[in-house]
Amino acid sequence: MQEVESALDRLMERSDGPFVAKLPREPGKREARFMHLFSGDAPAMEFSGSANIASDLSGAEINKLDQLEQRVDELEQEIAQLKRALEQPGPKPTTGYMEA
Repeated sequence: MQEVESALDRLMERSDGPFVAKLPREPGKREARFMHLFSGDAPAMEFSGSANIASDLSGAEINKLDQLEQRVDELEQEIAQLKRALEQPGPKPTTGYMEA
């Protein structure tokens, strides 16, 4: 696999190329995908949340993905609040654990 990826990398970096484009990794896939550019540039591919993969998912999977996206948003907000709290002078928030 490393040899294949190395060869593809060389095809992407050729001075008279590129001849290959790396595509975004599909959800649930380990390997990246590549596309030849012998017939022109790679199509613009945009991924924004579940909208682009919704056609491949069941209703339950879409619901679960939406819940995960909401949870990530909540965690990002919580992290931002913690950062602001740590930047302010005064006593620092504690974790509730005893420090040795």
